[in-house]
Order: sequence, then structure tokens, then C-alpha cells
Amino acid sequence: MNPTVQHVVVFVVVGLSASYAGLRFMPAAWRRSIAARVASVAMRSGLSAVQARRVETKLSSGGACGSCDSCKACATPTGAEAEAPSASFRDIPIRRAS
Repeated sequence: MNPTVQHVVVFVVVGLSASYAGLRFMPAAWRRSIAARVASVAMRSGLSAVQARRVETKLSSGGACGSCDSCKACATPTGAEAEAPSASFRDIPIRRAS
């Protein structure tokens, strides 16, 4: 095989791999925004609305850990969690060496 063709094939494979990894590990809000843009471009290029919606759904779902929407790590605390006192470093007793 010609070395130039090999370089092009490797470039395409690495580019697709980087795109896939970037899409899977990016924040859910960014992923949804990109999916909406891709779907609108797909509709303008001749894809039907149903097919464009499928593309948008496929791109916007899934993430590194099942999507940030399900883990609730960034959610604001409610109920008992909000009322629980938080410990500060100032609350820790200091022992001084004598």
C-alpha cells in the first residue's frame, strides 16, 4: 500500500476516534446543543424531520457515565441535606505540642 494512503487512513481513523471520545465525555448540555445543530443541518440538507429527530436523539443520549442527567452530583441539596450543618476546618480542635 502506498505510504500516503496509509497516512490518510490513519488520520481518518484517529480523527473519528477523537471525535467519538470527545462526544462521549463532553458535558450533557454541550452534547444536546451540538445534537440540535447537527439535526438542523441534516434537515436543511434533505433529511426528513423524523430522521433528523432520530439523529438528534442518538447524538444527545449517552455519555461517559450514563449522562450527567442521571447522577445528580451537581444538583442543589434539598430537604435534610440542605439543613445539615457543614463542618468547617475551623471546627476541628487543634492539639498543640507541649
